[in-house]
Amino acid sequence: VVPNLKVTWWPLARDCISYCVGIIALVGVVIDFEVHHYEAFMLLMFYAGYVTIMYFNEALEAWTTKQLDLSLEANKNMPPWKKFLDGIVSSTPFDIVIYAAITINIVCVFYTTPTATVI
Repeated sequence: VVPNLKVTWWPLARDCISYCVGIIALVGVVIDFEVHHYEAFMLLMFYAGYVTIMYFNEALEAWTTKQLDLSLEANKNMPPWKKFLDGIVSSTPFDIVIYAAITINIVCVFYTTPTATVI
């Protein structure tokens, strides 16, 4: 445990997004059980993009935080119908429906994807 360490949402969000993009790209590359040179180059460019994001990390965090603050200010003056829709979308039942749809989609993809045969 490190005293005086301030952990914010930014590193978690940044790394989770990068990880998800990387996993999706990796699955897209190996789905046919072959890795071609252009696919390997694409994965290398994704890594170069992550290194670039890390190089500009502080500026990118400041810009993102500023944009979110502006968005929160705009939400204060939201019309009642938008507040109602925002309340529905931000609710736990809505989250459950979305996560259920994602889970069902993943199960269907794995169920319908043929498995590799051992030669």
